Amino acid sequence: FRTEDAWYIGHVRSMGFETFEIVVWEREPFDVKLLAEEFRRHNLEANVSTSQTPETDLTDPDPAVRARGVAHLKYCVDVVESLGGKRVVGPIGSAHSSFKLRGPEEFQRDLELCAAALGEVVPYAVDRGIDLAFEPLNRYESSFCTRADEVVQLVDAVGSPTFGMMLDTFHA
Repeated sequence: FRTEDAWYIGHVRSMGFETFEIVVWEREPFDVKLLAEEFRRHNLEANVSTSQTPETDLTDPDPAVRARGVAHLKYCVDVVESLGGKRVVGPIGSAHSSFKLRGPEEFQRDLELCAAALGEVVPYAVDRGIDLAFEPLNRYESSFCTRADEVVQLVDAVGSPTFGMMLDTFHA
């Protein structure tokens, strides 16, 4: 989504939708102030969708990589708050389109790393009235928490009522 795509907000509202999901993969992808005005003008709720990259992977053993992932998610929280929205959603764990074979021990380790990182983001989001939802992806997009039962384990490990799961019918 770019600033020049702002006209879509009114168009989406004219079709009867009440919510519009904006993808944020990088910092300052669009003029947040301008888009916030458009969302208010059209009485449309904004959600932010995002994912992690190899440089922001919350399952990476390198604390610096996970710290960049936490910073990215906090930025997404700031963006959705500025847009007047209430949610950040997506496969917010490991790097999108990055595949890693995991046995049970590796999955548990990655789950714990991800939950600890999300545990830094959730209080920040709560202070701003924002919820987070993990969206499991299947097939070619992810290899971490691709099934609902795995995401339930992650949700339980994070342990906050403001962190949950979003099931997308395409991926389900």
